[in-house]
Amino acid sequence: MSFVLPRIPPVFSIASFSVTPFSIALVISLISLGAAASITSAQAEVMLPEQQPNSPTMQDELNQQLKQKQQAAPPDTPLGDDMADCVDNDDPQLRIVACTHAIEGHLVSGDQLAAAYFNRAIGYTLIAKYDAAIRDFGETLKLKPGLPVAYIERGKAQWRANRPVAAKQDFDAAIAKDPDNVDARYLRAWVESTQNQDAQAIADLNDVLAKHPDHFDALLDRGGLLIRNGRFDDAIKDFSAMLKIDPKSAAAFYNRGRARSAKGDFAGAAEDFAGAMKAWNDNPYAALRLHLAREFQAQSKQKGGNAAGDPAALKAATDKLLDAQWPAQILNYFQNKMDAAAIFKLIDSDYPKQAPGLRCEINYYLGQDALLKGDRKAASDYFSAAVATNSTSTIEYIDSGLALKAMKK
Repeated sequence: MSFVLPRIPPVFSIASFSVTPFSIALVISLISLGAAASITSAQAEVMLPEQQPNSPTMQDELNQQLKQKQQAAPPDTPLGDDMADCVDNDDPQLRIVACTHAIEGHLVSGDQLAAAYFNRAIGYTLIAKYDAAIRDFGETLKLKPGLPVAYIERGKAQWRANRPVAAKQDFDAAIAKDPDNVDARYLRAWVESTQNQDAQAIADLNDVLAKHPDHFDALLDRGGLLIRNGRFDDAIKDFSAMLKIDPKSAAAFYNRGRARSAKGDFAGAAEDFAGAMKAWNDNPYAALRLHLAREFQAQSKQKGGNAAGDPAALKAATDKLLDAQWPAQILNYFQNKMDAAAIFKLIDSDYPKQAPGLRCEINYYLGQDALLKGDRKAASDYFSAAVATNSTSTIEYIDSGLALKAMKK
């Protein structure tokens, strides 16, 4: 069974939680000027599992970024071979060795020494040696106190090392030195959103969007937080703004569909999930949501509904998957080809590590199916089971919580 989930991933898009390699030319100029660097790529629409920061695919991509973004040293900055390799080297290990030679050989001082520590820290981050990277970013800050770029990059390393409190402290420090630093606010918002600080995260994203109203990821992330907090109309505005920027954004269609469905606009939701399917090559999760939206349309007597859902969408999505590829099992359930018990058995026997997230997903869709069948008790049990998985980064976890709240009204 292939386990690359072909889905619209969790709404938080911070694929830009990547390492930004800096050349000495750039770092020295930043250090000399005390300027803030624009770090985040901030245009990644969605983050697939293979794009997670520590995946082999992501590491390859980061190494390519490193190769592409190197800049030559300025003519008036003479460099020895070690320092040149510290700066202009697309191999993280060789970069670390060269920077170490420059540092320990006392070949550089002042701004160049700070740049050497910074570049070595980038190398350590690229090979996931976060403690070493954090130490070197600290050395950079000793030599150049208050440098926003060093705080930001150290904050990213802290986050990757599973130290969200320390990460937020670094982003706070960057913002204190440079209140207009968009990247620091954006990254701080992401950390806040994972620490149950949604109000603070939304405030930071508000600030980003006040200065940069077309910041695509900030719109996506704020929209996701607004959904999570039941502010569906405001979320719809953010996703609509995304579609003005990119009319083919699968993430915007999909998440606007979620918001519309949550507020009972099943006709609008169906249109959006159909748009997501078209934009994302018959995405299976969009197909599942479209199928359910059509059924809810019919049940609530909204124009365009179909009591049978959308069998064609289910088939189109199923045909794109291998027989054993998730979530083919959920698609098969809605096509009467597999029962729920068999799906749970498969998850428990074959995928114990992924079980919480997969159980969360199937329970959410079973809950929706139970609602359509009029069994509110079963629906509540399924949604509660989804929440009980504590799979907080899964969209279905958020939507199960919203469904439970809606059932209590």
